[in-house]
Amino acid sequence: MPMVVREQAQLLDILHISHMWQIRPGFDYAIHQLGKHSLRPAKLLYYAQKYSIPGWVPEAVRALLLLPFHEYTEQDICYLLFTGYLVLRLRKIQAICSHDLSQSFEIEFVQDKRVPLLPKVLS
Repeated sequence: MPMVVREQAQLLDILHISHMWQIRPGFDYAIHQLGKHSLRPAKLLYYAQKYSIPGWVPEAVRALLLLPFHEYTEQDICYLLFTGYLVLRLRKIQAICSHDLSQSFEIEFVQDKRVPLLPKVLS
């Protein structure tokens, strides 16, 4: 009988090891199980970038754009890095100025040598 892992920390370990050693079933299992956990959007975006999981990016970016800045934690800002925080901050200001924060956001992936999947929010 296969072991079921439910702890977020263990699933992140499985994700890391499976990604490092290219173990596709373990990687897919961790992604599927982590989808059942409520990860903070900044953390979700961080792991999406770190492990090249583009399917997590749109949800994370939308959630971050809708999350009021006063609810961002120090850990959120650390996960986003300064450039990610600035991109979200500028896009949010644009949306507020145009009175359309509820609009759907299109996301384009930009290759950057330092960050594998850097989201670029298009206006």
